Amino acid sequence: RVVSGLSQVDHLYDAYLIDQWGVLHDGTRPYPGVLDALRELRARGKKIVLLSNSSKLRANSLRGLARMGFGEPGELFDDIVTSGQTAHDMLRDRDFCFLKSYAEDDPVPVFLLGNGADDDEYLASCGCRPAPLDEAAFVLARGSFSIQPWGDAAAAGARSFEDPAEMLREAEAALAEARRDGVDIPMVVSNPDVLRPGTNSPMPGLLGAAYESFGGEVYYIGKPHATVFKRCSALLPSSPAARVAMVGDSLDHDILGGLRQDLGTVWVACGVHAHEMGVEQGHERLPEGAAVDDVVRAHLGGEQQGPDWAVPVFR
Repeated sequence: RVVSGLSQVDHLYDAYLIDQWGVLHDGTRPYPGVLDALRELRARGKKIVLLSNSSKLRANSLRGLARMGFGEPGELFDDIVTSGQTAHDMLRDRDFCFLKSYAEDDPVPVFLLGNGADDDEYLASCGCRPAPLDEAAFVLARGSFSIQPWGDAAAAGARSFEDPAEMLREAEAALAEARRDGVDIPMVVSNPDVLRPGTNSPMPGLLGAAYESFGGEVYYIGKPHATVFKRCSALLPSSPAARVAMVGDSLDHDILGGLRQDLGTVWVACGVHAHEMGVEQGHERLPEGAAVDDVVRAHLGGEQQGPDWAVPVFR
């Protein structure tokens, strides 16, 4: 069911979980009309929690939102939950079964596939330390811009990449070789996205899929998986699931996650899937014909239902 904006359906919902990238902003600035749309929702008394598959810590995400004009929690939104912060806290608290033998003050050796920005801060604050692949307790895939080297190159520190596709190829080759050599450690993916909105460059979810194809065990933290939705639910104790809507552009992450949690779902169609429908990202009209339904079936064909609502862009 296509609607022009959230104002047509907001009588159905008391609270919204809203994706960031590809819905509210492009990483540098808000999309046209987004700040006004958020103000309108707040004026109607709606609760808003931003739910992002960003690998960043909550504080770093909040700084980025403030720079783009979204203000502080309590203004245009109530709070933000990131997959990166969720994974960080689970690592810090040793929630994963493979970390139970490590004390909180015993840094866990990890082979890092990083974002090249805040990796050192992230590892130190969750009680981990970078290690070669053959010495690590697990692999952490939180970005597609750096690789922790191993063997003779380990002393040189992390290798940085300008091209995420090149990083992905090298990381997959290293992981495949390690598996062939008998390395049997799990992977934690703190950003399950597979394509970056706007550029469609590869994201850590592809590393998780590759590692699974090599026979490795993978723990995904982020949409569409339940852990991050449980965190959001804890922030909205007075809002039953039927009165909460997940708003996002990814059918595989935002909408599928919302469906699995029995939430309302609003698909921002001209986001990450825009090219599949033959339009540009941010296009303000949905294409005519069967293109929209075809894309939904391609991504959610195994589900009993698709999104409740579709809007071209966030309005």
